[in-house]
Amino acid sequence: MAGSRHVDKIVYLAVILAVALTILMMNAEAFGITSNIRDPGYKKILFDDAEVHTIDLVVNDKEAFFADAGKRNYVSCQAVIDGDAANNVGLRVKGKTELGNVGEESRRRFSFRLEFDHYQLGETWHGLDKLDLNNLIQDATCMKEYLTYSLMRDFGVPAPLASYAKVTINGEEIGLYLAVEGVEDSFISRNYGTERTVLYRPESPPDPEAEDPRRSEAVQLKYIDDDPESYEALFEDAGSEPEDRKRLIALIRKLNGYEDLDRILDTEEVIRYFVVHNFTVNDDSYTGRTVGNYVLVCRDGRLAMVPWDYNTAYGSASGMEEQAAVNAPIDAPAPEGRVDERPMVGWIFSDETYTERYHELFSEFIAQYAENGRIRDIIDETEELITPYVREDPSKFMTEEKFEAGVDALRLFTELRAESAAGQLAGTIPSGFSGQIEDPEALVDASMLDLSDLDSVHNTLPAEEAESAGSDPEALRN
Repeated sequence: MAGSRHVDKIVYLAVILAVALTILMMNAEAFGITSNIRDPGYKKILFDDAEVHTIDLVVNDKEAFFADAGKRNYVSCQAVIDGDAANNVGLRVKGKTELGNVGEESRRRFSFRLEFDHYQLGETWHGLDKLDLNNLIQDATCMKEYLTYSLMRDFGVPAPLASYAKVTINGEEIGLYLAVEGVEDSFISRNYGTERTVLYRPESPPDPEAEDPRRSEAVQLKYIDDDPESYEALFEDAGSEPEDRKRLIALIRKLNGYEDLDRILDTEEVIRYFVVHNFTVNDDSYTGRTVGNYVLVCRDGRLAMVPWDYNTAYGSASGMEEQAAVNAPIDAPAPEGRVDERPMVGWIFSDETYTERYHELFSEFIAQYAENGRIRDIIDETEELITPYVREDPSKFMTEEKFEAGVDALRLFTELRAESAAGQLAGTIPSGFSGQIEDPEALVDASMLDLSDLDSVHNTLPAEEAESAGSDPEALRN
């Protein structure tokens, strides 16, 4: 009898435990727990992009926070996302050049970064550790970055989740923002699981001639030597261990020699990345003149690229001419076509097998997203979703008419770009830099396109103030 009662007690406890676990998993999101790292709670909640979300930020001293924007210091805040509050969250102004570009009438419309784990290690909001709130500067369409991330993810490239949000600080309406999943630990877990992963976010020097030339070469991912100090530009924001650095240098050496590419690269993923990237013609990137604004990922000893910062894509960076942007050569995506200066993309054209796969995937992308109207559908749906919020936005960087013109220009650019890319793939339009110079008559006519429509009109600080605003908070107070 005693043994029977003991068995019954064990069964009873097992049932209680099973019920408790069931209740816990059914309500996991309420406890910030996700049952599947590839499908975390925040993905379903904040990044449901069928709606515009609300993000209310509450800080102790709002005026002091804005006055010290140039310092980019963290302050503690409460973040209320769609009514769900997270306390003691790290908040700071984000960006460098943007600090000098926020206009006189929009001084509070900075980009922001939220770190849910800044003050308490391991803390998350439904599994999310970092969140960026981008202020949509330099984007009259409000959707260049959103569109690019959507296309990247749809085409099989790990990319940040993004959705729109109406942002307020201490009840003061700031405006419509793009909420972007931070490319940090939560992003890594969602996309790569438990694989050993290190992220690198290099930035090119503002004046390459005044800097150590090794810095520019490192950001271009050129092999210099085996000394980690030669690649300091890659490691400044990486938090990598010495062994990680040695491993990355060894990978860069092989990359530059086009050696063991299938072992050191996720070749399929990288090719898919550059198909979408090259379609968007983003000159402010790894393939552009500025070289920066990209994220390099080393995952279990293999390299790949993570999409990042496309607010000046679709030919709207660096004053590109319409004809050149629409017809940017798909087989020479680098300044003056020098793909040897960009080894992370140059390898694709080093071997016919990789080039053929690139062309095959580019054709697939054009068929799936341009010719069948998918890109236009995303633009139309996004315009319908955000237009009321753009109209009511108190600090937007453009007029409502400018927004409408920008969206129309984005539609036209993607249509003309698809036409040119299809022609280049078919051989009716030169796909190389020199070929386009020799045969300009073959190019798609872009005379009806005005790329300036894609850029927002905003009131910038006077030049002398803009130069120092990133480091001098006084320039932001006046």
